[in-house]
Amino acid sequence: MYSEFTTVAADSVTNTKPDFQTLTTDARLSWAYGHYGDGLALMSSFGPQSIALIEQLHQAWLLPHIPIVTVDIKGKDWDAQRKYRAELQKLYGFHLHVLPAANETEKRSVLENSLKDLGITATLDGIRRSQTNLRATKSFIEDKPDRTHIHPLLDWADARTDYFIGSLSPHLRHPSWRPGIKSKGGVILAFGAEKTECGLHY
Repeated sequence: MYSEFTTVAADSVTNTKPDFQTLTTDARLSWAYGHYGDGLALMSSFGPQSIALIEQLHQAWLLPHIPIVTVDIKGKDWDAQRKYRAELQKLYGFHLHVLPAANETEKRSVLENSLKDLGITATLDGIRRSQTNLRATKSFIEDKPDRTHIHPLLDWADARTDYFIGSLSPHLRHPSWRPGIKSKGGVILAFGAEKTECGLHY
């Protein structure tokens, strides 16, 4: 792992971005941390598929160094996420920033203001092209005026994601997880419902 990290991170010296399509997930994460360092954070809703990226960071020995940022919306609909989040934090010991928001509408403004205050210059998230039509148009690395958005699992198919999560110990999986499950902002959707964006990825 150390040799892979040092090789990929060397690209940061010349400020070039690698072709993520040709890299393993570990190499993508290693490059991101090597390039952005303390300015990098993981965005997570702690929904049923969030564990895929969290566990990938753990396996790459990067989770202790990269904080997780989550928006906590008031209401009982997010109780399952809060409980799951607390359990994962106890198991992994990651550094967590919880940003309270009154409702879904307030979510984006709370996040943007807080990330600036925290000095976050790049974020990781677990979105995948197979999830929505909008996500199908995304690039692995998106440079925006506010910060860089990195999607290391973008090319993971549904089957690969389900297999990876299903292979984990049951205590790491969201209690409501099942193959093919869909969620919006971490809240589980009814069977057959179409997944739409929660607002953070427009």
